[in-house]
Amino acid sequence: MQIAHISDAGKMEPIKDHLELVANKAAKFAKSFDSADCAHLAGILHDVGKYSAGFQKHILDNGPRVDHSSVGASLIANVGIDAKIGYPLAYCIAGHHGGLPNGGSSADNEEEPTLNARIRRKRSACDSVFPLFAEDGLELRAPEIPDFLYQGSEDGFSVSFWTRMLFSCLVDADFLATEEFMNGCERKRAGSHSLQDLCMTLEEGLASFYPPKTLLNIKRCAILDQCKEAANGEKGFYSLTTPTGGGKTLASMRFALNHASLPDHMIERVIYAIPYTSIIEQTAQVFRDYLGVDNVLEHHSGFDFDADELGTGASSEKTKIMERLRLASENWDAPIVVTTNVQFFESLYSDKTSRCRKLHNLANSVIVLDEAQMIPISQLRPCIEALKELVEHYGCTVLFCTATQPALSSIFGELDMVHEICPDVPELFDALNRVSYLYQGKLDDETLVDQLLAQDQVLCIVDSRKQVRNLYDLLKGKTGDSESVFHLSTLMHAHDRSRTIARVKYRLENQLPCRVVSTSLVEAGVDLDFPCVYRSMNGLDSIIQAGGRCNREGGESPESSHVMIFEPNASYAIPPEICNRAAITRSLFNAYGFDQKGSNGKNEPLPLHQPQYVEEYFNRLYKMRRNGMDKKDVLRQLLESSVYSIPFRDIGRDFRLIDDASFTVVIPCEEIEHEIEAVREGFASTSTLRKLSQYSVNVYERVRDELLLSGVIASLYDDVYELQMNDRYTSECGLLLEEVQGEGIMW
Repeated sequence: MQIAHISDAGKMEPIKDHLELVANKAAKFAKSFDSADCAHLAGILHDVGKYSAGFQKHILDNGPRVDHSSVGASLIANVGIDAKIGYPLAYCIAGHHGGLPNGGSSADNEEEPTLNARIRRKRSACDSVFPLFAEDGLELRAPEIPDFLYQGSEDGFSVSFWTRMLFSCLVDADFLATEEFMNGCERKRAGSHSLQDLCMTLEEGLASFYPPKTLLNIKRCAILDQCKEAANGEKGFYSLTTPTGGGKTLASMRFALNHASLPDHMIERVIYAIPYTSIIEQTAQVFRDYLGVDNVLEHHSGFDFDADELGTGASSEKTKIMERLRLASENWDAPIVVTTNVQFFESLYSDKTSRCRKLHNLANSVIVLDEAQMIPISQLRPCIEALKELVEHYGCTVLFCTATQPALSSIFGELDMVHEICPDVPELFDALNRVSYLYQGKLDDETLVDQLLAQDQVLCIVDSRKQVRNLYDLLKGKTGDSESVFHLSTLMHAHDRSRTIARVKYRLENQLPCRVVSTSLVEAGVDLDFPCVYRSMNGLDSIIQAGGRCNREGGESPESSHVMIFEPNASYAIPPEICNRAAITRSLFNAYGFDQKGSNGKNEPLPLHQPQYVEEYFNRLYKMRRNGMDKKDVLRQLLESSVYSIPFRDIGRDFRLIDDASFTVVIPCEEIEHEIEAVREGFASTSTLRKLSQYSVNVYERVRDELLLSGVIASLYDDVYELQMNDRYTSECGLLLEEVQGEGIMW
């Protein structure tokens, strides 16, 4: 008997059993995009290399590691199956451990890591393993090419996208089958309710909104009703444009669940993507309150464990631990998934197993993009092309949500049919305007703090975590009251941020003094209602988002509810993208005289809520960046590649929504002692990693390096780190970076 796996308890799994289980699971996953036969063939061949004598010696006698993945890739490429199918399957099989490789060329040296090199390198091995494969009663059947492939042109984009989706089916099936054998039971799906049931549950919860009694709630209910009506439309692209405070979080979910409930749509889940890592937990909590805890998966974790199958210098124990951790990666098997733009879009172009594992669960989904205008400009075109592919070939509906309507036409104008759910946008924006925007000019920190102290309840938003900390310290020092002053930034882990926001809400609701200094994390998705908001200069869309935290419930007049726009009179490190957006806002202010004093020497309110100014802002922004919407030429690389030479690894490296790589730092505490130990030993489950993410912060590479050098953090496992100095984290301010605090915000 040829062995595929040996469990920790010593149980052996025959290769035949593993291959058939993986093939059947992969086929089930790929059925949603008409590729079941292809996925089944990939599953049958993915571990055929384990029939080799070298692998059997490795698993039974602790012999050296061998490359078993390349054998199946070589076999599929050399058995006479059409290369249009054979090569995509070969990429999947070769990459199911170490990630999708570059295709390379026929001239590649056999020792290179490209697919073409690996196929040639293992050609001779096929002769020894195939007879054993056949003896087990396994066979190869040439699958059909899905109808949507190779239509019109044979560019690499659709083929590469389909290959990555097929890869997702194979990887998830392999991980689940291995996990099932190792643990002796199947992984349970998150949530047991159908989307139809969840739709009924949401409708019951929304019934309390009717009949609306205030003008604001009348408008919110009208938006809710329009979303329910629009949900009856065909699959495709939709947009929901509502001003901040218009209730788009619940309105968009109402659209998604009602749309998913139509019998002919066959929709299996809702994916809700958010631009900021810091507000996932709050948005997810809104959905949990209405739909139940078990039905909502919150995923923004930095716990992506990947390792090349042929990694050098790795001990057998480390390899075993890494394999266990890889099995715990997220596959989005839940009715409602709340995630980040980074996780969503980077997964669509990734070469990594843990990132790609979940992709097949995007098929037949409603994808909601909250604050769609926040997709980074530098990667805008690849993002749009991926969305078009999902809609056209994978049964998806995409809903763009934005509080700055003209942005949609500027960003997504090239999409053919985008159905606007609330068509009378200017009237809606006028009706829901609740604030007055005032320009303050330059303010140093001392002057700014004095103005904040003049308000009993005030929110101040700036774009440097160092400035947040400085303002917080100044406020605390001058008030001597630590109970009324709050700090919010992404250097605080999710658990502490949630506790802080809960305390802020309590003080606001009970008319107690409350002064909050925050990064932009509060601009979207955080339901806070202040009588006054200060916002440092940024893009006009961010300023308007900040305005959504002022007089949110419309209890006061716009004339008495002020959003103060100011320029920090100090040198703080701000990310270049924010600096660019702020410069365009200044140019707009100059063009319309918005930064000038009125005739009476006082600031005049700025009509920033009017859509024409937002439209002009985005026109200027995209005119300036019109040649920089695919920074790494991702689309050109894919369009120009053939099926033999798709640069999966290069694309996975190049496509980043945020240029600087970020790293996860776990903040140890009593609540997660067992979870930390589970990661260290390699026995972490998916739920373990989800819990750890609530007690983790992300830092950029330069910061990571400085913290490592000073001994503040140490590697927990791979690129996940653990705080070593407990005095460098406080619940009120988060991770204390000292000299490194000049870093800008982390989205």
